[in-house]
Amino acid sequence: MPADRLIARLAESAGRVPARVPVHEVRQHTVDDLHDRTRGLLEVAGDTFGVAWQRADWTTQDDRTFVRLPEGAHAVVWHASGTMTVSSGLAPMAMPFDTIPPREELEELVRRRTEELRLTSWVGTDDVRFERLWQVKAAGAAREGRMSEPTLFRTVGAYRQHVSGLPVWGRASLAVKLADAGAFDSATMHVRQTTGEVIDEVSTVPPDTGAAAVVAQLEALLGRSDVSLDEIAQPQWMHFGYLSLSPRKAQRVLEPVYVAAVHLEGEYPQGYLLAVNAGTKVYQPLNRSGSEPPPGRRRMPAPA
Repeated sequence: MPADRLIARLAESAGRVPARVPVHEVRQHTVDDLHDRTRGLLEVAGDTFGVAWQRADWTTQDDRTFVRLPEGAHAVVWHASGTMTVSSGLAPMAMPFDTIPPREELEELVRRRTEELRLTSWVGTDDVRFERLWQVKAAGAAREGRMSEPTLFRTVGAYRQHVSGLPVWGRASLAVKLADAGAFDSATMHVRQTTGEVIDEVSTVPPDTGAAAVVAQLEALLGRSDVSLDEIAQPQWMHFGYLSLSPRKAQRVLEPVYVAAVHLEGEYPQGYLLAVNAGTKVYQPLNRSGSEPPPGRRRMPAPA
């Protein structure tokens, strides 16, 4: 059934969209290149959390390389995307914060540690901007139901890559997780580094066209229904920019996209994050979930 109101609200939240956008070539790395990059990151991070990275045990698989380090520390690099994660092996609840510092202090702590780890150097010539801060807390409850004051265990700072002034949506481009006093927990770099070459400049489709494509994708996921999406769907936002695919997926270019979040109300609430191409010329079609039937499953034998 028509969802005109949902389309209109999504389009309105997109804001101003440029008429034309450059298409950037994404730098491709060989597995040897990725291993060299990982060694470079480990050398810097090793000095921070005190692990001898030279004693690493490297295991290379088809899609990723896993690096085991002393005392539970480890690293992983995905071959398709170049995404790298380094963990110090710190136990999840080790080194909690004595008190919960003001947000400004936590943001400064994250920025300082990010500079010490030289994480932005892995982005190349692209721009990386601090985006948001998370706080990982926990609290306990006594048998009689009395709750303790929450304890801050980790703070996480997230950065967003920008290319040609536009954000690259997807998971955080850089994420740094810290314990008390800035003790290093982990860092993840999910950056589609560009080559600096603009291979084309494409016209963009207007927000209402992009919103209609988002709704069509959502309808394909949900299947046939007599209930209009206007009755159950609440748009959260729709953004314009580029998109970095998942770490397991290779990517040739950064081209314009619309990314939208929609919440479905009802007895079983659901949340959807959807992306559609936003250029009049498409270089790498996005996977359209729902366009193919679900895979068949093997029937389980009856219990004896």
